[in-house]
Amino acid sequence: MPEAYPCHGKGFIDSKTVEGLLCLLSRVKIRGGEVTAEVIQESSNLEAADEDSRMSTVYSSKQLKSYRNGLQTLLRVTDSMIEEFESGCILFSAQKGINSLPDEILRIIFEIGHDDQDFEHGSELSLAVSGVSRQFRRVALESPWIWRRLSNNQSVGQLELFITRSRTVGLEVAINPCEDPYIDRGRHQEYYGKRIAIPDFMDIVTKQSHRWTSFYFATEDRDEEIPELSEYPLLNLPLLTSLTCDFEPTEGGGDEDEISYLFDDWRTPNLRRVCIMGGAVIEIPEISSDLTSCDLRFYAPDLSSCSEFDPDQCVNLRTLYSLTSLVTLSLHFHGIHASQCISELTSITLPNLKSLDTSFRLCAIDRVIQPLFAAFQFPELINLTINLIQLSEIDYFLALSKISIDAKRYPSIQTLRLAIGHHIVSMDDVPGFCTDLPSLTEVIMEGMDFIRNPRGGLNISRFPRKIRFKCCDTLDDVDLANIIDAAEKNNQELEFVNCRSLSPLNLRKGKARLGGRLRFRI
Repeated sequence: MPEAYPCHGKGFIDSKTVEGLLCLLSRVKIRGGEVTAEVIQESSNLEAADEDSRMSTVYSSKQLKSYRNGLQTLLRVTDSMIEEFESGCILFSAQKGINSLPDEILRIIFEIGHDDQDFEHGSELSLAVSGVSRQFRRVALESPWIWRRLSNNQSVGQLELFITRSRTVGLEVAINPCEDPYIDRGRHQEYYGKRIAIPDFMDIVTKQSHRWTSFYFATEDRDEEIPELSEYPLLNLPLLTSLTCDFEPTEGGGDEDEISYLFDDWRTPNLRRVCIMGGAVIEIPEISSDLTSCDLRFYAPDLSSCSEFDPDQCVNLRTLYSLTSLVTLSLHFHGIHASQCISELTSITLPNLKSLDTSFRLCAIDRVIQPLFAAFQFPELINLTINLIQLSEIDYFLALSKISIDAKRYPSIQTLRLAIGHHIVSMDDVPGFCTDLPSLTEVIMEGMDFIRNPRGGLNISRFPRKIRFKCCDTLDDVDLANIIDAAEKNNQELEFVNCRSLSPLNLRKGKARLGGRLRFRI
């Protein structure tokens, strides 16, 4: 039987198959380009010399398969050529398109790309774009914003270059614990060198202290590096708005006194945000009593097993009593199994707090999560996030039932986000929060695998007006139908984001029913 053999960007179609395809295409041409089963049937040899019509049909089927294989061979070779042509034109097309962009648009692209990168890679991007073309270099040199990051992972030459090219814009200064292994130093060897010692780095950047807008200090060797940094007291930092400290937790704590007063003598009249991570212990009120944003992250010294809360870090937690100007607060706990410090907290009132983001990974419910929420009283809180990660299955149920959130202590809350790392919960456990918060207008459920009520599916009647499901992969189309029916009845708004088991067709049908009250992103 005539056959076609495709192979790796090349192919072979025998002459009989070619003749048959030409006959088929000529009939399509006669029909004005119309392709129908009748045209194809006419082109197959149904009049084969066999009185048995079934054998004739078998012969015709084999002939059509030969045509199909021949077309597939042609398609495969054509696709291979298209891919080769397009790959060869990508760089040309991109360069042509980018080179036609006005300088102002290109500058915006550079700045957005720079800000999207982490600290070190943003600096590498600045050097990379300045070496692409004359236009890129001109725009990069006229964009001081992309040269504002200074790190001890840069060489002395690079630091001086960035300081010069950043002109007068505010500087982001970082001391990192080690060299970044992902930086391509070979491409810019004249600027990249080994990690600069803290004294040498500080000698350079403190000359520009009047321009600092943020300072990040991370160390894995506190015994050596904290004393080195303490040699720079009385810094005048009029533009500094953000301070971050990231120390490795240690068994038994560190030198609390030395760390606590590290920044006390720095003059920071505009400091508004502080982030304390790991084993750092800082007297935050001594730095600034006007903070509007605070991020506290507590890690157990040994993350492979749950641990007692480091008593030294209680200093950071207790500072919440005095930070009455806070507008946003983030609290993250990792591997904390027990804490006398947390259990002793009473009535932390932050009268201006609008947003609270909490995260608990491998933490005890009764001895960490429950007493912490029991101590909070935030009368102006609007947005609350609770993120529970890597708890046992039973702990998820306990957490949802034991976390106390009520209108007495949260009278203004409007948005509640519950994030659970793809563990099973009951839809009936969630509304307990909702019914106790009459001001609540929106609940966001993220990463939840729901247990269905056999009598009524997933019941959303007790939820607030706006309900968002994000990454809830166990929701199926039956659940979707029940949820849409309830939302239509209760005049509720729905949003589904990256819920992978929901079909786009049924989501579109739901939107046709609810209109603007249903949104989805796949």
